Amino acid sequence: MTTEHTPLTPLRILLLDDDPFMLSLLADMLEDLGQLNVRSESDARAALKTLPQFRPDLLICDLSMPEMDGIEFLRLAADSHFGGCVILLSGMDSAS
Repeated sequence: MTTEHTPLTPLRILLLDDDPFMLSLLADMLEDLGQLNVRSESDARAALKTLPQFRPDLLICDLSMPEMDGIEFLRLAADSHFGGCVILLSGMDSAS
């Protein structure tokens, strides 16, 4: 289901990252872009529960998370009929 966006219906974006710094950084960057409806989750299971009621148009998802990685999260999101767009993030430190 595609939703047409007007100034009255801001784009809904769900951020998923286990790193609080990255969540804050992404939210700040998106805030600079204008009026968006941004929600942040640091836990993939909580994000799965958020999907049906929030219905994001865009999901920005970290690939490397504890408990459930980004690929498993996306598979479960697809199983629950998520039909929005996806941006994948992956941050690896130099020790990895």
